[in-house]
Amino acid sequence: MISPTDIEVEKMFHYSPDGRIHGVRGRETSNIAQQMITNLGLDSYHLERNRRQAIESSEVFDEEEYTDEDIRSFIEYYSNMDNGGYVPYCKAITDCLEDMLY
Repeated sequence: MISPTDIEVEKMFHYSPDGRIHGVRGRETSNIAQQMITNLGLDSYHLERNRRQAIESSEVFDEEEYTDEDIRSFIEYYSNMDNGGYVPYCKAITDCLEDMLY
């Protein structure tokens, strides 16, 4: 496994709008990612629910149409610390935003 504090660990996982976590396919670490998901319980009902709620409650996913520039601004906001901490489940939110760009 890779340490959860390793800077590369973020690139191993992708989150879907329903809050589920997946290993990024095509990466040499995809098997390690799946092991980590299983061994660390990253696919638990509670984590999936909390991620889904964070995604749904973010102002980004309301009924408005956003330009790609707006979406990039949201990604930048959720990718940076605010008052010394990140918005909870920010990676799940940014993954969903990035999916909107493609």
